[in-house]
Amino acid sequence: MEREVVVSEDAAASSSSSSSSAAAASFSLAETRVICRVCQKQFAQYTCPRCNARYCSLPCYKGHSVQCTESFMRENVMDELKQMQPEDESKKKMHTGGFRFAIALVDDIISLLTLGGNALVCALCDFRRLIHIGERMLKAEKLGKAERSRSTQKLRAADRKLYFMTCWVHEQPNEAWSSLARLVEVQKASLEELDCGSQFQRAGRKNDAQSKVLIEEI
Repeated sequence: MEREVVVSEDAAASSSSSSSSAAAASFSLAETRVICRVCQKQFAQYTCPRCNARYCSLPCYKGHSVQCTESFMRENVMDELKQMQPEDESKKKMHTGGFRFAIALVDDIISLLTLGGNALVCALCDFRRLIHIGERMLKAEKLGKAERSRSTQKLRAADRKLYFMTCWVHEQPNEAWSSLARLVEVQKASLEELDCGSQFQRAGRKNDAQSKVLIEEI
């Protein structure tokens, strides 16, 4: 049972006149507030959306009904799972976006090759500067000895690879870059054809009545 208490505020109004009439008292409207159903100590500020029980705080909400709290948590978990599991249309958009991003990277490579050796050297030097910044950031982070060692080895291996790539770029004649750009353009066209073929294969598998597990390597 919920209890109700009435809190009233008395206001006295006095009249100053020459007559000997008594002072009249006026009262404001009474404000009704409900006591918390759980603790029976504080005023209730919230209402449970399932059982309409009045409560004052989160601890009281958790203690007023196990069924209400469990159903609330279960609905929240299910909503989160629905958001984490994308629908078929979302998966299609994600695949399309990832493929277009890869094609954009290939376009950047073609642009660099078209600019020639000097542009490639500048790009490789920028990559090496990023790796050196990563090494300094790694030293500043609080990591374990084993994890720090693995990360340092990977960065140093990448730095060595970029150094040899820079040396290789210096050794190539200027006319080599236009030929390499055309080769990359051919590879880009092959990737686009391959993606179109993959889309047709996925559509065929979706219409197939039999459930099969296929592992394909391209």
